[in-house]
Amino acid sequence: MQKFSLFLWQAADSGNVGWISNFLFIFGAIIIIYFLMIRPQQQERKKQKSFFGSLKKGQKVVTMGGVHGSIANITENTIELIIAPKTMITIQREAVSKDMTQAVYGDEDAKDAK
Repeated sequence: MQKFSLFLWQAADSGNVGWISNFLFIFGAIIIIYFLMIRPQQQERKKQKSFFGSLKKGQKVVTMGGVHGSIANITENTIELIIAPKTMITIQREAVSKDMTQAVYGDEDAKDAK
């Protein structure tokens, strides 16, 4: 019992010395978490928002479910896709995965297709 109380007494005695190093360690960990996790997510969210805002009628897109189609109509929250002749579906704007216009027409012709 005496060894245990001696251990507690020593731990309580040294608590006032390293508070600055503890603070710097926690502050550094927060900075690292911000730059490795939070900031890249914010940048990715900003890219997605600009992508969804740049969608236009006639673009060829792929949905998250893998459906390929051409945009027929765009509203604030939804997009109507033509997936086959006389076949149209309505999806959420955020369900669009990527723009296939450049893949279909090539890099130079994609500007003309838009």
